[in-house]
Amino acid sequence: MKPSKPQAITLRWHWTVVLMSATLMIASLTQIACIADNSAKIGVPDPFYISGWKLLVVGPAGVLMGAEILAWPTIIVAWIFACRKMFLTAAFAGVCAVYLMSTTDSVGYAAWLANPIIAVTWALYLRNKRFATLTSAIIALGLALSFLLLKAIPDGDKVWSASISSYAIGYWLWIAGIAIVAIGVSADMLLFRERIQKTAEVF
Repeated sequence: MKPSKPQAITLRWHWTVVLMSATLMIASLTQIACIADNSAKIGVPDPFYISGWKLLVVGPAGVLMGAEILAWPTIIVAWIFACRKMFLTAAFAGVCAVYLMSTTDSVGYAAWLANPIIAVTWALYLRNKRFATLTSAIIALGLALSFLLLKAIPDGDKVWSASISSYAIGYWLWIAGIAIVAIGVSADMLLFRERIQKTAEVF
């Protein structure tokens, strides 16, 4: 059945937001995400550049870091319950996840989880699940920003000792790709709803 005009407007907006987000996310993989300094290990300045795709590949290794083994599933549980509007349970799981991560120096490794969460968020938005989309986008954005708390990253082996000295365009493109979904669905829910309803009354 052919969608009505309001439905067509909504669908076009959803696809526009998702495609813009995906484009920014893909672009972030081709750029330098951060610059790390290994001087603490070798005694002389030794900056090296880490691309977005490399962080995407090595990011899951953080799940093997101490309390992260339990923290990651707890974050997923909190996300799922939040999307289902079970806020107390989601808050409890979130507090547990924060506690587990705070017991190690690995706060920030969970940032990688923003990638699968935002992928699911795209699917939710295309299915017109606005609340779940906004909740997922906010959680993904929070996780992505937690990367700013990360003190060190892999230096090529199993030693996580290279300190991050600065963040580059790749990281900020990644943030923008996630943020645009949160902004897009917020505009959809707060600004466009009245316009669509008026259009529906006319047609």
